[in-house]
Amino acid sequence: LPEKPKIFDEQDKEVTGVAGPYVEDTSLKLTCVVSGGKPMPRLRWWRDDKVIATLAPVDDGSRLSLLELRIPKLTRDYFEAVYTCTADNTLLVPPLRVNVQIQLYLRPLLVEILAREQPLSVGQEAELACRAVGARPPAVITWWMDDRQMPTIAVQKNSEDRNETVSILRWIPRMENDGHTITCRASHVKLEHTTLETSLSLSLNFVPIVTLELGSKLNPNDIEEGDDVYFECVVRANPPAYKVVWEHDGQIMTHNQRAGVIAGSAHLALQGVSRDQAGKYACTASNVEGDGRSQPVHLQVIYKPVCKTSTITIVGAAFNEPATVKCEVDAFPPPKNFQWTLNNSLGSIELEPSKYVIESPGRSVLNYTPTSEGDYGSLACRATNLVGQQVEACRYTLLPAVKPDQPFNCSSLNLTDNSAELRCVPGYDGGLQTTYVVEAWETGNLVANVSSLQPVWKLQDLGSGKALKLLFYAYNARGRSETNVLRIHTLSHLALHT
Repeated sequence: LPEKPKIFDEQDKEVTGVAGPYVEDTSLKLTCVVSGGKPMPRLRWWRDDKVIATLAPVDDGSRLSLLELRIPKLTRDYFEAVYTCTADNTLLVPPLRVNVQIQLYLRPLLVEILAREQPLSVGQEAELACRAVGARPPAVITWWMDDRQMPTIAVQKNSEDRNETVSILRWIPRMENDGHTITCRASHVKLEHTTLETSLSLSLNFVPIVTLELGSKLNPNDIEEGDDVYFECVVRANPPAYKVVWEHDGQIMTHNQRAGVIAGSAHLALQGVSRDQAGKYACTASNVEGDGRSQPVHLQVIYKPVCKTSTITIVGAAFNEPATVKCEVDAFPPPKNFQWTLNNSLGSIELEPSKYVIESPGRSVLNYTPTSEGDYGSLACRATNLVGQQVEACRYTLLPAVKPDQPFNCSSLNLTDNSAELRCVPGYDGGLQTTYVVEAWETGNLVANVSSLQPVWKLQDLGSGKALKLLFYAYNARGRSETNVLRIHTLSHLALHT
């Protein structure tokens, strides 16, 4: 009988079990060698149950039988194909045989980024899956942002037949990734120039990025009362914002054309802006990712000075005694100059600047000493800032100082067994600072004496069930008023517990 067949490759190295691996699309030659046998054996190459090559017995005296297997192009159909060489020279004994498996390096055929059901959102961990098919050994998958490899570690899994590889990338998209390209590359560890790649242009969802801008034609330092002002809310959002809300000093604004407030999704117009509309403005845009709020923009409205109080103030001043008159105005920017005038029977007189000072921004104090009846009359104070002079002056009536009128309409607001809360309506204060007094008397004895700058008092420790006589009066530097009387009874303990 012949010896068992042996298989040799092109380099005359014996092949046992596996031939290769060979590069896809290259050629292959294997030689089946059998020694001895009488008569000389017949050699055959088999694939599966099909004979693909045969060598008839030849007795050339060498005692060797050789049969070549040639494959000019190793396509992937030959991957892990099993070939068998058999030798036989008799029907009495089964043929001798040896098997060899063809192993190939196969390049990847397909790479794709699998579709996602959910969009990618900035700041939220996401998964991307990339599938590579056809590479042997399995492809090595890498992820790239533009032309830079991503440092994120991805999980790579192979299918059972090792024909498919899936890489799972877990990462947190950042805002700067929006609009860039993410690429999945499938490479072969042994084969150059076989890398396949596929790319995905990133359109990330993100919370609106909002910027508030004052109209480009407006000078923020030169907006006067009555000007038209407009803002632009610049919104960058994906998906687009479905709502924009405007705020003024933290309060939500609504469209009110009658009031000159025109609020839209991108613009806010203030027609004939007033000083009350100065302050901080902001806009907030909303989409499914959340709410984005702009940094506030401070609107300055410059306006002429106006009085803090619109009523005419009565000021009392005694002969040859200094009186202090305070003039307070609202203005932006603060006024730099004040002017005081006195209007009396002789006409209008501008008072000398030495008689008044600017005590603080928006506040001037006049120190005035009347020396004759002609020094009384109507005082007017006007302030001037960069916008102009005050239109309506702050007015004061300067009268000779007198003692105050008595308080009237006095009543008890809350009466208990031991206390009383009292209030009166003040009379004319005589033009001077006035103090209001209440005295509580019980059968000739003074029980309480309380003073206040306003005609409101609370008397304590009066005693239970007391019949009290209350005296109300006022006084200032010129004297004391007449007295007003009120009688009350404090509650008794017995009445409280029945």
